[in-house]
Amino acid sequence: MSSMNQTVNGTTKQPRKPGWWYPYIFVAGFAVVVGVNGIMFYYASSTFTGLTTTQAFEDGLAYNKTLAAAEIQRQRGWQVEFGVEASPPTSAEQQSRFAEVSATFLDRDGQPLSDLTVNALLFRPTAEGYDVSRVLTHVGEGRYVAPVELPLYGQWELRLIGSRGEEQHQLVTRVIVR
Repeated sequence: MSSMNQTVNGTTKQPRKPGWWYPYIFVAGFAVVVGVNGIMFYYASSTFTGLTTTQAFEDGLAYNKTLAAAEIQRQRGWQVEFGVEASPPTSAEQQSRFAEVSATFLDRDGQPLSDLTVNALLFRPTAEGYDVSRVLTHVGEGRYVAPVELPLYGQWELRLIGSRGEEQHQLVTRVIVR
């Protein structure tokens, strides 16, 4: 007759009951959740901050001025046609994307505006450090152009600012460069 009990150093050891390891499943599950949350916390706090302005309080106080400037811009009636045309990469190793930013400014009556200073700012809405700024050159008939080298493919926010003295026209839009 064999016994399921084992004797070790004069003590009888009972066999483990079925399911003895179930509590360890719960402990392991919680350890996985804590580990994943730790990884997510690290990446959330060490990557893009989401900060779009460093002067949020001042911008908030100037909100009425911003609304007034937008109304003046609307009343001025300038019309803007813009484009960002990408050129294909010249080699497989080329990581940057070359493009041409263009804008045509017309007054309320459709006449070209040829005496403007036009600036273009392209920035990534989801990543810091890739901003590109260019002054566009007037090429005639109210059309302004500038070549630009973008470090990444994808979605960019384009901010065009055409100014003449105290008058300023601003256009902000999203573009995709492929």
